[in-house]
Parts: sequence; structure tokens; C-alpha cells
Amino acid sequence: MYFLIIQLKEEKYLEDILLGMTDIGVHNAIIQNAVDMSSTMAFDIPIFAGFREEFGKRKAYSKVIWALVENEDAPEKLIKTLEETDIKFIRDELGKIILIPVVKVIGLED
Repeated sequence: MYFLIIQLKEEKYLEDILLGMTDIGVHNAIIQNAVDMSSTMAFDIPIFAGFREEFGKRKAYSKVIWALVENEDAPEKLIKTLEETDIKFIRDELGKIILIPVVKVIGLED
């Protein structure tokens, strides 16, 4: 079992990502709103206010999608599924996909 984490920087692709995940058999995802650490520091901590120009006029928001998956090839399958709908996750730098091996899960099954 693996822990799949997707950091999606382009929120407009959220629906496509979720549909792609469903296509590859992932149905138990959790979606969270996130804010980039650098922009949070620039906008919320006065000592770093001088860095606002570097980060644009507003905070950088993203979505984080978490899911347990059975197969190690889930990221590649997802990227391939997205490419079939003309979404180039890697080329267009839409975010990051991280896969971590899971040793144990304790709790309710979905």
C-alpha cells in the first residue's frame, strides 16, 4: 500500500485530476486547501513584507489531494490518464505527485 500526495497548483484542474483518479481506481481521496509557505510569510509576517513583490500581489493557494493506493504505478497511470484528456501535468508544471510506502494502517477501511 502507498500514500499518494498530489500538490495541485492550478485549481482549475481539480475536477480533471479527481476524474483521472477515479479512472485508475482511486475513490478514497481527501482534498485540502493549502497556502504556500513563502507567500504566507510575505503576507502575514511583517518582517518579510519586502518579499511580496517576489510572490505577486496575492497569496499562492493550492489543493492537496491525499489517498491510499494499492499500486506503485498509480502516479504514472494518473499522468497517462490525464494526458489522454490533453492535460500535461509535468510539462505544464501543475504541481507535484509524491508516493510514499505505507507500513501500516490502523483504523476504519473505506
